Amino acid sequence: MKSGESAEAAAGRTISPGAYEGQYTGSDEEVARAWISEVTGEKLEGPLQECLKSGVVLCKLVNRIKSNSILRINTGPMPFPQRENVNAFCEAARSMGVPDKDNFTTADLFDNRNFKQVLVCIFSFGRQCYFAPGWNGPCLGRPEMAKLGPSRSFGRNDSK
Repeated sequence: MKSGESAEAAAGRTISPGAYEGQYTGSDEEVARAWISEVTGEKLEGPLQECLKSGVVLCKLVNRIKSNSILRINTGPMPFPQRENVNAFCEAARSMGVPDKDNFTTADLFDNRNFKQVLVCIFSFGRQCYFAPGWNGPCLGRPEMAKLGPSRSFGRNDSK
């Protein structure tokens, strides 16, 4: 990124009205719900933690932004496969540039131990969408908050 160049310009993106970059005045949970719903097309009713607990919606979110990132999504009612979905999202988020400090553990979501950390990860993931090759859909947050670098943006991990 050149001096004086904005992050969105460096990524070849402009902030669209659907970017949720601070213009949405709801709580973090409401903003995350609206963004996930818009990206996935899923209607998320009830507590957001319950909507995301199985990991299915999170896996769909990843696959909408970067196709075929998660090849197997478990849709059954059993806890272990659902935990695998959540873990698959966390791994995909990490590989797409979400820093470890922003990621969450399966228990944070599945056992509702720290849902705030889940939201931190969703917002961090949403910012990385500005740098996702081929993604022209809505992003979450301001692009300048996403750090560029070898481990902080889509497709940059391949250089290691």
